[in-house]
Amino acid sequence: MECVLGLVGKGFAILLHKNNEDKIMLLDSHKLVAASGEPGDLSNLGVQFTEYVQKNVSLYKFRNGIPLTTAAAANFTRGELATALRKLSFASVRPSVKNPYSLNILMAGYDNESGASLYYIDYIATLHKVDKGAFGYGSYFSLSTMDRHYRSDMSVEEAIELVDKCILEIRSRLVVAPPNFVIKIVDKDGARDYAWRQSVQFDLCCVVTFAFVGRLFLTSLFSSKINIEDQANDVFLQNLTQNNDNISKQIYPKHKSNHMKNTKRSK
Repeated sequence: MECVLGLVGKGFAILLHKNNEDKIMLLDSHKLVAASGEPGDLSNLGVQFTEYVQKNVSLYKFRNGIPLTTAAAANFTRGELATALRKLSFASVRPSVKNPYSLNILMAGYDNESGASLYYIDYIATLHKVDKGAFGYGSYFSLSTMDRHYRSDMSVEEAIELVDKCILEIRSRLVVAPPNFVIKIVDKDGARDYAWRQSVQFDLCCVVTFAFVGRLFLTSLFSSKINIEDQANDVFLQNLTQNNDNISKQIYPKHKSNHMKNTKRSK
């Protein structure tokens, strides 16, 4: 289940994603991008779309000597999504033309001039600067929580507390909620991992144990099911035999008495 959210505070921006699939990529020293979508659309000829954006951002800095701002990187990403989207009509004529990317993106960054910012880009190449955003199944529960408790002048501690409230809401209300989350932050000191929220820790022994217990459970379940079916068949056959006997007792005496009456009449 996809669950990505982000928010902007006073001089920083935060992105959160489930940590069993860490899709928050470091674009450069002061930019983070979180992408989520269909598994087949996350890659193009073996190269992830976010890696494609990352390499182009690095190429621009190498050619021009200055890095792209967060707004410029977001517009570049939006342009690539829009270009792929508008080439859909030629895909049937020219199979080499790439199909649209089914991706939703949150991009967070910090610039010396404008400070921290967050941009939302959806799969149809819609770009919007937001203070808070989310997508995936977790957004159905986290957006309302952020609407209620978010403030633009929040400190890092207050923002982390709000993120914890969103995680608690997701875990308590989403049927198949991700157990673990990773929180990343970007500010004047750069982009980095900030915290983890783990409710389940798996290792190889746990995986083997769960697999063995699951196999035993399934084996016992099927064996009990077979025994129940055999018992049901036996009961059915007994009832069927008993019903046939009762029917025979009711029919044959009647035929016998009729035969005797006919014999007496003939005499």
